[in-house]
Amino acid sequence: MCGRSTGPPLLPVRVVAARLGHADPVITLRVHAHLIRFAESAVVEIFTQALDQGSGP
Repeated sequence: MCGRSTGPPLLPVRVVAARLGHADPVITLRVHAHLIRFAESAVVEIFTQALDQGSGP
């Protein structure tokens, strides 16, 4: 299917929080909000590309 060429992979916040040693995913969301915003825009790009590919001739 379609993929991204830049940026971090999209991972569940709980997985990232556990890896970073954060006791609560809220800490991760507060500290790394800029990455969350990047992920949101990446999702929009992925959906747009998928819809464009599926629109047909």
